[in-house]
Amino acid sequence: MNKKRSETALVVGVIAVIGSVIGGCIDTDTEEMSTEIDSIKEMVSMVPSTSEIFRSFDFHAIRGEPELAEFYSTLTKEPDALLIHYNDVETVGVSSSATGKFYIAILKGQIDEAGATGDCETSEHYMDVEIYGECEGRYDSKETRAILGEEMVLQCVAEDREMVKKAISIIRGKTPSLYDHEIIREIVNRLPPGGFMTTIQRGEASSYYGSIAMGFTTVEDTGDTVRFTIILAFENEKDAASNGDDLLQGLTEGDVMVSDLVMSQDGTFIELTGTVAMHDLAAFLGYAP
Repeated sequence: MNKKRSETALVVGVIAVIGSVIGGCIDTDTEEMSTEIDSIKEMVSMVPSTSEIFRSFDFHAIRGEPELAEFYSTLTKEPDALLIHYNDVETVGVSSSATGKFYIAILKGQIDEAGATGDCETSEHYMDVEIYGECEGRYDSKETRAILGEEMVLQCVAEDREMVKKAISIIRGKTPSLYDHEIIREIVNRLPPGGFMTTIQRGEASSYYGSIAMGFTTVEDTGDTVRFTIILAFENEKDAASNGDDLLQGLTEGDVMVSDLVMSQDGTFIELTGTVAMHDLAAFLGYAP
């Protein structure tokens, strides 16, 4: 794997995160909790402030583009990885700590409540929400689950048994979320809307070209290309300036043609945009052999 592929795969190492989220604990919804996910901002606002890795996918949009069939096939190669079948998922967001202390998945799509909770051994009422525990999960794990309205479910696995309650508190706006982290909020607000795949990393999970936090998203461009945006946050302006050229060079190396590269610096932030052919996206992200 060449430098560009290996570096880019660091940005979007999704499959491992989605696969491991299946052992989880889930949050739930009341009338005060939104069950709409209209933007990355809203989804980032629903996960813990201690999250160091966040991924989101608009599966509905990806399925609707024939040129992204290889990318979709790569993302969904483990058919039982999520609580509901991939073809029934509209959007999914996964957040976790870098050390694996917790994983939380937010799924929006066609939810079969009976099927989602039928193998659970316990239930608990919290904030007008029914939490289902000791559910059979993958990898010999136990999950906690709860249904958020008719089209949303939150899944989570955590060392902290109270994480599901903390997640409910976050959705209710009573506890700070990842979006409340100042640098993450700035990155999210700088990313373009409409991304069908977004990655955010910080802390121990973010060492991308010396950054302290990063954001990456892809949006459909004109014709058969995908436009990507990378936002990197650094400790100071000097670090940003010294790493920008390396980032630009890294993206120009490799087998996949990257076009229209534009890089700019705004204080401690670096922004880089470019385009790749849709049929090359899986290879560009380091997923293709």
